Amino acid sequence: MKKILAATLFALTTSMTSNAVVKDAAEVFKRWIQIQQIIPDCSFQPLTETINEQFVEDFKASYEMQLRVFNRQLPFLKTFTNGCMTDYGYQIAMPLNDVFLQNLQTFYLLADTDIGSLVDLLSNFGLFDNGDKNNTSNNLVEQFTGITQLLFSGQTESRKIELMFNLANRYAEWVFGDKFPTTTQRMLVDADKHQALRYLYSVIWQKLAGHGWKNWHQSALTNLAQEAANGKTVVYIAGGSDLFQLIRSGVYNIVNIDPQLPSQPTYYTNDWEFLLLGNVNDQIVFNDNDKKIIMVRSSFKRTGKQFQATLANQQTIVLDESETVWDLYGADLKKVGSYTLKRRYCNQGDFALKPNEVMLMSFNELHYICQPQTLGGNTGNQGWGIDIAQLTPSFKIYVKQLRQPLSRTMLTNMHMSTLLNATDLGYISLGSCIN
Repeated sequence: MKKILAATLFALTTSMTSNAVVKDAAEVFKRWIQIQQIIPDCSFQPLTETINEQFVEDFKASYEMQLRVFNRQLPFLKTFTNGCMTDYGYQIAMPLNDVFLQNLQTFYLLADTDIGSLVDLLSNFGLFDNGDKNNTSNNLVEQFTGITQLLFSGQTESRKIELMFNLANRYAEWVFGDKFPTTTQRMLVDADKHQALRYLYSVIWQKLAGHGWKNWHQSALTNLAQEAANGKTVVYIAGGSDLFQLIRSGVYNIVNIDPQLPSQPTYYTNDWEFLLLGNVNDQIVFNDNDKKIIMVRSSFKRTGKQFQATLANQQTIVLDESETVWDLYGADLKKVGSYTLKRRYCNQGDFALKPNEVMLMSFNELHYICQPQTLGGNTGNQGWGIDIAQLTPSFKIYVKQLRQPLSRTMLTNMHMSTLLNATDLGYISLGSCIN
């Protein structure tokens, strides 16, 4: 069937190219398919029904595996478990004592309903009184994320990833949300609140950027598919070659602005150059049950401009700006959209969206449009020179790891947080060091 479709599409074009190549989408996007997860939204309160013998056994096993990490938080564990954890070991068995059980139930409830009160709960139990306070320490991230995941004991590993990913979503919504001026902003300039903020940043960074950079929130894909159904084009800033899930979800009109650096294979796909360069009539075929999509390269051109890029090894290279267009066809051979890859860095003008456009970014790169260009020194973490104040009041941006799009207000709050992080908090940048 694929060969028949390919032959028919060749016949649709007027400029036949004998060197055209046909590839399966599963081959082109193989690395994405292998490493990427689509994570649905979830509620935490049902976890109260899963506090059983399996919870106890997993709790003990997880604690023993990370004893070095958790020892620093033993005072918190003593109080949170109501004495089940001690300096000499632990005594945890079903049924859990009433206070420990109530603390877990309260944590799950507040994770769904009130993050501010959840932070207060953890503070009252002393989570922010202990631990490594070295501002740049990976150990602190490990401690805070590990102790949080311990409260999700008894779940499968994939379920724990889902829970932590969604908890990080709620933390980000609270940290940068409407209450920012009276909550996060005050915490940023109050040294007594810094450890609580480091906790929130640790979970947000690791689950949405450090580990979560590659994953999608199902709600983001669903919302983007609805925007596409309403005739919108998705303007995807950076993102490398992360198209597979968008196209599978029914998003067929995409403009991708990305420098396409040679470091792509490290993070994305070995076939990134095929998306960028090749022959007219090259094809990528999506065979997804009854939903077949065929991408056909229709044009490639260099703009005549060049740009400099600094690689991870600090080598500076010069690249040509270019524009590659792929037309998208359905199984009935009717054109359903197009994918345009603009090889360059984004600029302020890209954020002046047309009425038929919506914007998309990844969380780890969102940081760079919120950070002033003057911050970051020579670390490679400088801002991209985007002025949030110039965005329209109704501006919104979808983020692939987030269940809800961000407003201009939230971007402004993120911008303020980068400034106060540099001057007061001095902790990790939320877009740095993916792994």
